[in-house]
Amino acid sequence: MPDILEKAFSALVEKALPEMKNGTIMLSRQEKVLEADGNQEFAQPDIEDLVIARNTIFCPQQGIYISKRNLQ
Repeated sequence: MPDILEKAFSALVEKALPEMKNGTIMLSRQEKVLEADGNQEFAQPDIEDLVIARNTIFCPQQGIYISKRNLQ
């Protein structure tokens, strides 16, 4: 994703985070959010949720595909 789109998407996510309820935020539609702390182990190899890494380095284990990420 080009930098300008990443920054715009990050801004949308940041704006929505204070309103997060039950692990979901509202963007153009409801999005389930996983907040990464650097120690997650994912049960399935394909993650469809939005993964947010704040104040940590996020490196998913080998064999994991995450389609949505927001690294801040």
